[in-house]
Formats: sequence, C-alpha cells, structure tokens
Amino acid sequence: MLRQLIVAIAIAALAVGEAVACSIVPPVHDEPFVGETAEAFQQRVEARRAQEEADRQARLIAFQRQAWEEASSVVIARVTRREEAVPLRNRYGEVYYRTPRTHLRVVRWLKGEARGRPSFGVRYAGLTSCGPYGGGDAVNGAVGEEFVVFLSAGRLHESRVTDSFAPDSVVEPGLRELLTRAD
Repeated sequence: MLRQLIVAIAIAALAVGEAVACSIVPPVHDEPFVGETAEAFQQRVEARRAQEEADRQARLIAFQRQAWEEASSVVIARVTRREEAVPLRNRYGEVYYRTPRTHLRVVRWLKGEARGRPSFGVRYAGLTSCGPYGGGDAVNGAVGEEFVVFLSAGRLHESRVTDSFAPDSVVEPGLRELLTRAD
C-alpha cells in the first residue's frame, strides 16, 4: 500500500513538473503601493522591466555559449528549399505530426571541419505537450535566409542538428564577433 502511494505521488510530481515547465508565466500587473507617487511607481516598473530584460539576455547568452561549446561543428547555412508537411512518426510508424523541413547549404564553417555533402535538411525532431522541439530557427526559414547551425559529431545530416539561430538573434559576444568578422 505504501509503495503504491509513493509511486502515485512520484507520477503526480512528474506530471506537474512537466506542466509547470511548459506553462506561460502570467503577466505582472503592477499597481502603485499605498502612498507611492506616480513618478516613483513608473521608476519602479521600469527598473523591474529592465532587470527582467537583463536576466533574459543573460540566459540567452548562456544558452548560446553552451550550444557553441557542446557543438562539434558550427556552420552558416543558407535555405535552398522548403517542404511544408513532412510527417513525424512515432516508434510504431504512425504519423502524429507534420513538420516543415528546410533544406540548407553550407555557406561557411565557423567551427569543426567539413565532413559529408555540404547540404542537409532540418526539421522538428518531435512533439511534446509544449509544442514541437528541435531544429531551431532554421526550421521555419525562407528560401535565401541564412542561419547559424549547431551540429553534433559526424557528417552533415538532419539528425546531427542540435539547434539553429537566425544571425540577428545571436547575442553571445564571441559568436557575434565571429559573425561580424566573417561578413
């Protein structure tokens, strides 16, 4: 009986944890404190928003730095073609989602060495209750757009793509410098 209770609690905790990870944080409704002037209220709200933006930027920089460090190869690739509804299948072969697939051609290597053909595809890797995951920004790229693509070890292939960013969304200073130096 105790074992069943522990298992039930663990399952409930996992379910709640997944839901919390996907949930959208509700907006903060600022209201002036009692006796607070309009000017003081405005300054407090602006300071909180500035801190939130600084925290968001710091998380993004850390995420991009980690993507760089963990990638075996990093390339700049240009979209050459798009497909709109490529099926994603579960382990039983059943289609459970349709993902766009973008075909890319390497323009320049930033890290690693060329292995395999200079063209590869990128699409979502799967779907969770939070939505599709994998592939990054390039999945929805338009023909002619360029993306910074991070790849795990091995030859260029869709299965090796760990993430991708539009060049304008790159904020990590070292990577940003590589992009501007190479232009």
